[in-house]
This record gives sequence, C-alpha cells and structure tokens, in this order.
Amino acid sequence: MHETIMIVDDEPNILNALGRLFRREGFNVITAESGEAGLELIRKNEVAVVISDQRMPGIDGVEFLQRLMAVSPDTIRFMLTGYADMKSVLEAINRGEVYRFITKPWDDEKLKEVVSEALEKYRVAVSSKKLGDAIRGQYLRMLELNQQLGTEIETKTKCIEANFSVFVELCADMSMLHDRCSGEQARRVAALAEKLALKLGVGEADAETIRAAALLQTIGRMAASDEGYVQENEEVSVSARVPHGDHAALSRALLVKMDALNQQVSAIMRSYAESCQRDEYCDLPQGKTVSSGVKIIAVCKAYDGLRHRSRPFSQSEALARIEAERDKKYDSAVIDALAEWVREEESLL
Repeated sequence: MHETIMIVDDEPNILNALGRLFRREGFNVITAESGEAGLELIRKNEVAVVISDQRMPGIDGVEFLQRLMAVSPDTIRFMLTGYADMKSVLEAINRGEVYRFITKPWDDEKLKEVVSEALEKYRVAVSSKKLGDAIRGQYLRMLELNQQLGTEIETKTKCIEANFSVFVELCADMSMLHDRCSGEQARRVAALAEKLALKLGVGEADAETIRAAALLQTIGRMAASDEGYVQENEEVSVSARVPHGDHAALSRALLVKMDALNQQVSAIMRSYAESCQRDEYCDLPQGKTVSSGVKIIAVCKAYDGLRHRSRPFSQSEALARIEAERDKKYDSAVIDALAEWVREEESLL
C-alpha cells in the first residue's frame, strides 16, 4: 500500500493539480484548504509527506508545519511558495519545519523526484523507529525475564543453602550418635571457629562456610572402626599430637560428592586434610599458603582438645600451649583472635 501525501493550500486549483499528479503515481492523497483543517487531518491519518503553501488564511505555512511537526514528527514537510519570500522560507528551513521548499510554478518531474526522495527518507525513519521500538520492547522483556530469573535463582539458592544447612546439621547429629565425644567436639570447634572468623573480619557467609567445614571434618570417622583412632584429647601435648588426616575430612570419594553440594566447604575440608598430613596449619616459608578456614579450624580444634581432655588445661594454659606453636604450626592472626576471645570469656567469669 502506497503512503499518504497531504496537500494544504487555500487555492482549489493547486489542490486539484497536485492531487492529480500524485494520484497518477498511485499515492493516497488527502487535501486541506487551511492549516487548521490540515492539523485535523494529520491527527486522523498517517501521513508520509505534507506539501503546504506558505501564505494561507489563519495560520501561515511556517506555523502550520511547526505545529504539524509536534503532532507527526516523522512526516516529511515541504513548503510551497509562489513569490520571493525567502526570509520566511529560510526561517522555516532553519527551524527544522521544512525538508525542502517548492516554487510556483513547479516542474512535475522534479517535484515527483524530490517527493520520492522524501518518501524514502520517511520509510527509513519509520523502519528505524519500528526497529527501535521492537528493540526497546525486547530489552524491557529481557529485563523482566532477567528479574524473574534473578528472583528464581535467589529463591533456589536460598533453598539450596537451607537444605545444605539441614544436611550439615544432620551429619553432625549422625556423628554425635556414632561417637558422642567426637560429635560434641565438632560442635564446639564449629561454634568457636565461626566466632574467630568474625573477629578476623571474615564475612558472615564465609564464617558460616567455615563453621560447616568444621562440623563436617570429623564425619569421616563414622566409616572407621572404633579401634581406628585414639582420642585426640588424651594425647600428651599439642606438639606431640598427630592429627588423623585420614578421618579429619571425608574420604576422597565423599569429598568429590561434597563438591557438588558446596565447593567452598569441600575446598576447606580437602585443604584441612592435606594440612593434617603435614601437621602444619599456617603459611609455610616455601610459599605454600593455607586457607583462612583451615587456619581457624586448626587452632579451634587444638584449643578445644586441650580444654576437654581427661585432665583439662585452663583457658590461659591452653592458650599458652598454642602460643608456643605460633608461626610454626598455627597462624599468628588466628592465635591473636583466640587470645582476644579468651580474655572476653575470662572477663565474664
């Protein structure tokens, strides 16, 4: 379907002549004898090109085209003038109301040529606008979908985190049923590890991760026979103790499965098992670093072992034993955090 061309002129002869010219070209042509009538028509029709006379009763061509631009900005605007009123023409062009001006009398072929150019410009503008609207619509839809997806992911993440927390607590309960002493120790170590982690400036989420790793690091014992280990809190000294790396974390197969549940917790547990083999829980001079979770859990476990043996050390004595291993076996920053916590606990007594 061809575009609509509107002709606005107070002279019927000009309306008829231009109307015949463009209808022969297959265009839909509408006409108006005044600017006011033209504005009324433009509100009811999608018009590609307007050809308006400059001098008309009521509003002149410049004002009409200016007001038309506000109603239909994509419409290409021509001004028709039959005298040398170049001041008005230039004013209209400079203000953006006019694409080109046409002098009377006009050349039909040249007029058809410039209108064809204007129509192509109009088609490009309309296509670009439609494409822009489509892109904006798709963008807004994408934002909406992303928001929905983000909400779903957040909900599922919270559900996974909640389920993992339940899983951790369940494993801790199972460990308690298998060996009450070991299970109680795991809970005490986990609680203290979380407190020290927060003192060291670790975020709440990471502190909870360290707590979970501390709770789970003894679960491997459930696969061992009762004779497979010796109570750690009955050993002679911190320096003489040899942690059982084979059951201080889950077996390799269980750790692989743990990766699918929580990689951060699994990484701490795996690193802790490796540190147990060396019996060193601080950064080494050779450049090998130890994660903060491992450093914290190791100090907490050592402290708890000294405080809950058959002949328990006092808080100060246990802290002194661990202090003796500063930067040799245990991390200084963690020991400082433990010392601060011990002082706080003693002040409450």
